[in-house]
Amino acid sequence: MADDELDRVCDQVPELATPDRRMVPIPGGMTNRNYRVTTTGADYVVRLSASESGELGIDRENEHHNSELAARAGVGAPVIAHVHAPEALVVQFVDGVTLTPADFHDPRRVTALAAALKRLHDAPPFARDFDMAQVQARYLQIAAENDYPLPPDYDRYAERARTMSEVLTRTRERTAPCHNDLMPGNFIEADGAGSHLWIVDYEYSGNNDPAYDLGDAINELELDREQAERLVTQYHGGPRPRELARVRLWSLMSQYGWSLWGSIRVGNTDDPEIREWGQAMWARAVAQFESPEFPQLLARAEQAESVS
Repeated sequence: MADDELDRVCDQVPELATPDRRMVPIPGGMTNRNYRVTTTGADYVVRLSASESGELGIDRENEHHNSELAARAGVGAPVIAHVHAPEALVVQFVDGVTLTPADFHDPRRVTALAAALKRLHDAPPFARDFDMAQVQARYLQIAAENDYPLPPDYDRYAERARTMSEVLTRTRERTAPCHNDLMPGNFIEADGAGSHLWIVDYEYSGNNDPAYDLGDAINELELDREQAERLVTQYHGGPRPRELARVRLWSLMSQYGWSLWGSIRVGNTDDPEIREWGQAMWARAVAQFESPEFPQLLARAEQAESVS
């Protein structure tokens, strides 16, 4: 498949500037065009950035810097190069299988997920901070200024979201390097259930409440209550009822914020797949906001944690 931008990137990277390179598109990627580029004895992935990704708050310098740190922590793929014109990131191809939400029905994968996130959260601090409440507010402003379509009754839940954000901020104990966008396509499993999980794509990465990453994983991977509890227990090395409540609230905040990401992308592209994705995300958020458990989670999140 011909791609002039891809050729320009490859010609600027010594490892790829060879006449024997072979380029194959990798399906997926909502804000990138991804290619596997193979040369004699080496294998790479080139991620070409979408032109409108700046409106979504993606800082490519931040992505490059944090990708390097994640690779050193043994979680992200090794970084080969960052090209500026055209904008692209080149990483080592890692062997494995890209996972789906259904794959995480196997508890061994939930355990591997907890281990991978803990390893990432123990890495040195990232370049910038990430706060979904601030991201959501910026997305809402962008949607309003450009008359992008909002999810139905979006404003109806603003007060509940504000209260939730205040509780989560008050009860936060620390920040750590977080991925912040744990879609199933960002996980590559090395060698079967329970084996090493690579986490790729650090576009939205930043220092954040570690509980957000767990909550975002619950949201994006559509983990049920039992799986969510297992993830939090495995991550902390034992039951943490208060942290479980906070993680579940962060999962809802993830749904609330990323639904607006879908609105912006639909406004830019009118992509039916993204529209369907955003509608499903918003439906999950509404169900959580309307659940009788919502006020219970707020109360539990503010209770002192009893650790045996």
